[in-house]
Amino acid sequence: MVMKLPLLALLLASSLDPALLAPGPQELRAQVAALRRHLGEADAIGRAEARIHNQLAQGPVAEGSAALCASEESRSLLARSTAFGSAYRDRVQTVRADAVRLRRLVAEPTLQPILRREQREQADALLARVDDHVRRYREMAAWQARFLQPAIQRCKPALAAAPGIPGERGEGTAVIGIGGGKVCPGGVPADGTVVVLPEPRACYGERDCSCAPMPVTAGAVLGP
Repeated sequence: MVMKLPLLALLLASSLDPALLAPGPQELRAQVAALRRHLGEADAIGRAEARIHNQLAQGPVAEGSAALCASEESRSLLARSTAFGSAYRDRVQTVRADAVRLRRLVAEPTLQPILRREQREQADALLARVDDHVRRYREMAAWQARFLQPAIQRCKPALAAAPGIPGERGEGTAVIGIGGGKVCPGGVPADGTVVVLPEPRACYGERDCSCAPMPVTAGAVLGP
């Protein structure tokens, strides 16, 4: 005869969080907060990539890869388009995964009866933003592949310190740090990854954040 283990023993044995079996308002709030935070990062990085693309579109894109590789400014923008494009892809994948979890939560029987109208509307608005980012990323990736990738393969541009691209300010400013020091404030390693700053001020620190933050704009590369 097979004995049935108590529910608690089953949960412990399988390392499941009981909240995952019967999620409530706390889990919904946590998921909404996570999605909102990741969407803010996607907004900032997508904004930087869009400015880089727009800057290149106003230049020698129509003349082909040789023209794009001809100037230092164009090569800098090409290198940044790859870095910010990859970071944007990663954030879009993150918000898509968040959206799947949120959709499951709002459909849970334990939450359906207690969800208020404004909570449903809030979730719908966040999910619509996710869909918009998916569409925008696909458009940007297609444009990158068609117009920029041939030049990138031709001249293999590398990231170097460069100012950002001015434009309308939004929440968060996406920049890159290079050189092995720190992106400050925050002390984030300057290892070529994209950093989203809460305020548009930053500096590069060789070893620590004793540097004085200065105004920066989206798409900047900070380094020695």
